[in-house]
Amino acid sequence: MDDYNGEHEMNARIKWELETAMRRLNIRRNLGGRKPTWRFTAAHGAMTRTGKSGGIDAIRYRQEVLFPKLILFAKKCSLDFIV
Repeated sequence: MDDYNGEHEMNARIKWELETAMRRLNIRRNLGGRKPTWRFTAAHGAMTRTGKSGGIDAIRYRQEVLFPKLILFAKKCSLDFIV
Protein backbone atom coordinates (compact mmCIF):
# COMPACT_ATOMS: atom_id res chain seq x y z
CA MET A 1 0.00 0.00 0.00
CA ASP A 2 2.89 2.37 0.78
CA ASP A 3 4.43 1.63 -2.63
CA TYR A 4 1.15 2.42 -4.40
CA ASN A 5 0.69 5.64 -2.44
CA GLY A 6 4.29 6.67 -3.15
CA GLU A 7 3.83 6.15 -6.89
CA HIS A 8 0.47 7.94 -7.15
CA GLU A 9 0.79 10.83 -4.68
CA MET A 10 2.60 13.22 -7.05
CA ASN A 11 0.03 12.83 -9.86
CA ALA A 12 -2.87 13.24 -7.44
CA ARG A 13 -1.27 16.36 -5.94
CA ILE A 14 -0.71 17.96 -9.36
CA LYS A 15 -4.34 17.28 -10.28
CA TRP A 16 -5.55 18.72 -6.96
CA GLU A 17 -3.40 21.85 -7.30
CA LEU A 18 -4.75 22.53 -10.80
CA GLU A 19 -8.36 22.05 -9.72
CA THR A 20 -7.93 24.19 -6.60
CA ALA A 21 -6.14 26.98 -8.46
CA MET A 22 -8.80 27.13 -11.16
CA ARG A 23 -11.57 27.20 -8.56
CA ARG A 24 -9.88 30.01 -6.62
CA LEU A 25 -9.32 32.16 -9.73
CA ASN A 26 -12.92 33.34 -9.64
CA ILE A 27 -12.26 37.11 -9.79
CA ARG A 28 -15.83 38.36 -9.21
CA ARG A 29 -16.17 36.71 -5.84
CA ASN A 30 -14.01 36.73 -2.71
CA LEU A 31 -13.74 33.17 -1.47
CA GLY A 32 -12.15 34.12 1.83
CA GLY A 33 -10.99 31.64 4.40
CA ARG A 34 -7.72 29.80 4.59
CA LYS A 35 -5.80 28.76 1.53
CA PRO A 36 -6.29 25.00 0.99
CA THR A 37 -3.34 22.78 1.89
CA TRP A 38 -2.44 19.44 0.35
CA ARG A 39 -3.05 16.19 2.24
CA PHE A 40 -2.76 12.83 0.47
CA THR A 41 -5.88 11.11 1.79
CA ALA A 42 -8.43 8.64 0.47
CA ALA A 43 -10.38 11.58 -0.97
CA HIS A 44 -7.39 12.37 -3.19
CA GLY A 45 -6.63 8.79 -4.25
CA ALA A 46 -4.51 7.35 -1.42
CA MET A 47 -5.14 3.71 -0.57
CA THR A 48 -6.14 3.47 3.08
CA ARG A 49 -7.47 0.79 5.33
CA THR A 50 -10.73 1.42 7.11
CA GLY A 51 -12.47 -0.60 9.76
CA LYS A 52 -10.96 -2.72 12.48
CA SER A 53 -7.26 -3.41 12.32
CA GLY A 54 -5.83 -6.84 11.76
CA GLY A 55 -8.57 -7.99 9.42
CA ILE A 56 -8.23 -8.83 5.77
CA ASP A 57 -9.23 -6.37 3.09
CA ALA A 58 -8.83 -6.24 -0.68
CA ILE A 59 -5.29 -4.81 -0.51
CA ARG A 60 -3.98 -7.36 1.97
CA TYR A 61 -5.74 -10.24 0.17
CA ARG A 62 -4.18 -9.24 -3.15
CA GLN A 63 -0.66 -8.85 -1.74
CA GLU A 64 -0.51 -11.76 0.69
CA VAL A 65 -2.84 -14.39 -0.77
CA LEU A 66 -3.73 -13.90 -4.41
CA PHE A 67 -0.43 -12.86 -6.02
CA PRO A 68 1.82 -15.42 -4.27
CA LYS A 69 -0.58 -18.30 -4.98
CA LEU A 70 -1.41 -17.21 -8.53
CA ILE A 71 2.22 -16.73 -9.55
CA LEU A 72 3.22 -20.15 -8.17
CA PHE A 73 0.26 -21.77 -9.93
CA ALA A 74 1.10 -20.11 -13.24
CA LYS A 75 4.73 -21.21 -13.00
CA LYS A 76 3.70 -24.79 -12.25
CA CYS A 77 1.32 -24.88 -15.18
CA SER A 78 3.91 -23.35 -17.54
CA LEU A 79 1.25 -22.84 -20.19
CA ASP A 80 1.41 -20.39 -23.06
CA PHE A 81 -1.46 -18.20 -21.91
CA ILE A 82 -1.49 -15.04 -19.83
CA VAL A 83 -3.29 -15.27 -16.52
